[in-house]
Amino acid sequence: MQNAEPLTDLVERARRGDVEAFGAIVGRYQDMAVAYAYTRLGRFHDAEDAAQDAFIDAFVKLASLREPEAFLPWLRSVIRTRCQRLARRADAARSAPDTPVDRPDTAAGPGEAAEDRQLTFTVAAAVQALPESERVVTTLFHIGGHSQREIGHFLSVPVATVKNRLRAGRGRLRARLSDIAREYIHERRPSRSAAFREHTMDVLREYQSPLTERYASPEMSELFSPHFRYTTYRRLWVALAESEQELGLDITAEQIAEMREHVENIDYEYVARKEREIRHDVMAHIHAYGEVAPKARAIIHLGATSAYVGDNTDLIQMRDGLQLLRGGLLNVVAGLAEFARRTRDIPTLGFTHFQPAQPTTVGKRACLWLQEFLLDWEDINYRLGRLAFRGVKGTTGTQASFLDLFDGDADKVDRLDGLVTAKMGFDRVFAVTGQTYPRKVDAQVGSVLAGIAESAHKFSNDIRLLQQLKEVEEPFGSAQVGSSAMPYKQNPMRSERIASLARYVMTTAQSPYFTAATQWFERTLDDSANKRISVPEMFLATDAILILAQNVAHGLVVHEKMARKRLMEELPFMASETILMEAVKRGGDRQDLHERIRGHALLAGSRVKDEGLDNDLMARIAADEAFGLDAGALQAMLDPTRFVGRAPDQVVKFLDRDVQPILDSHADLLGRDALLRV
Repeated sequence: MQNAEPLTDLVERARRGDVEAFGAIVGRYQDMAVAYAYTRLGRFHDAEDAAQDAFIDAFVKLASLREPEAFLPWLRSVIRTRCQRLARRADAARSAPDTPVDRPDTAAGPGEAAEDRQLTFTVAAAVQALPESERVVTTLFHIGGHSQREIGHFLSVPVATVKNRLRAGRGRLRARLSDIAREYIHERRPSRSAAFREHTMDVLREYQSPLTERYASPEMSELFSPHFRYTTYRRLWVALAESEQELGLDITAEQIAEMREHVENIDYEYVARKEREIRHDVMAHIHAYGEVAPKARAIIHLGATSAYVGDNTDLIQMRDGLQLLRGGLLNVVAGLAEFARRTRDIPTLGFTHFQPAQPTTVGKRACLWLQEFLLDWEDINYRLGRLAFRGVKGTTGTQASFLDLFDGDADKVDRLDGLVTAKMGFDRVFAVTGQTYPRKVDAQVGSVLAGIAESAHKFSNDIRLLQQLKEVEEPFGSAQVGSSAMPYKQNPMRSERIASLARYVMTTAQSPYFTAATQWFERTLDDSANKRISVPEMFLATDAILILAQNVAHGLVVHEKMARKRLMEELPFMASETILMEAVKRGGDRQDLHERIRGHALLAGSRVKDEGLDNDLMARIAADEAFGLDAGALQAMLDPTRFVGRAPDQVVKFLDRDVQPILDSHADLLGRDALLRV
């Protein structure tokens, strides 16, 4: 690679959106990426998946890399994160290492295949038995032939350390397997074919949702991922078969065990081919399940219709999604509650019509934001408590197919509905449905999400205005750049993004209303494409909003002196009634003094607005002998705490009575990280 373009140049080009430059990076470091993933996962198939996903993540997030020279260590951290995600959902049944890559199926008989599998297991076990530091270096060196300097850069360790670890690893492997392990690792490098790079580049050339790539949490993204959806199909089929067996149908324990064993084992390429052939996604998955669970093929989906898996999965995703949002919402509440209590005594200028109004306190204003989020808390809990399962209903909701299965025994059909409902974690099931659950449910759930978006939008707008007034600011990272042209700027990027996403949720939430309103009779399919887009994206966007809102709420900065300065500019006008009453007590004529204050106020206001000078109303009144008040007496009347009414006490009462009990009773939901991905 002596004449190859320097990595830093490729990174710079890729940061500007040059996909081909990034393709060159993938081609150069694909072996290293897979090797590192393999040392963490222990299976080459999983390592390739993790490495490909990591390269895609890296391309999307490349703008966040500050120094192109740090690309390799940064890539390592991206791969590590992807490996952690994959490990969390790894199939427990697939405990053995992979079979070798590119092994010809026709070349080996049963005995040779068994010998090959044993070799694979032996070699993989030997590699995985190395201490981690030696395993990583040994695998990186042998899988792709990268230099010790590159490996050191990738791992952020000196070259001498790489040499020592490589020497030690070789010694341990030689003692166990001689050259077999090194050949095994080397033969599995992805650069042996163009498939790895081509697949990665194909994905990068396709549209990727910013919601999953930039904004939403990994948990919410996984919940609405294809893998979660289609493994849930299989869990529903297992629950159906178990329940049918419990109620006396001829389904064996062996069939159910086979179904359970292959819940996670989905051949997505087979599914895609089958769907192209038969034009039916659920049937394609039924065929795929039958391929890996042939003994159960005849009883998979027994008596059910497509809506059994499709609709019940939708309800499971919405239930679990609401639970995730519930936790995010409570963390926003906790952040604002702490902020309100801490700032309850700080006076600030109130605004109506965005014109100066009676003073309040910073904490009291925060309680207005907080109260709206509490209304959302009530809504989300109510909707979760009322969310029902579609259950087992058949093609038009009459349960006719299940009644036939149980020879007309309606009691068993009811029990089947209840058993499946309970197995999937619901305590409510719709008594009647058409082919689908009522699409009004989507509108009801969407209304909850739109409510959260509305509260967050209001909160973010106020923060944006306050930041312009220099009174309150959202957090601003030490390395954050506000403008490419104006380096002094600190833009309210987080609050602006909240507003942007909130508008999307509020508008998208209208779609389910139209879908529900335009369904015909027991069901029409014009709901399907719309639901596939609108419902997941509302959840992903609302999740992103709450991450941002929590981040802002926990990091708000108050500039108390600026708030006081602006308040004191307006307070003399607001104190006029207090001054009038005090002057009357000292013997003045109320009507005469009222007219004098009005005249002084007009002149002072003109001085401020027309000449850009300070407010001198107090000086004018002090100089007017009719009031009998000197500057000291007048200044004492301008104590801001005299004008905030019960605001501090209202904050304490509201937090103690309405907020803290909720936080105390749901403490297990608190403490979620709200780190921004970009």
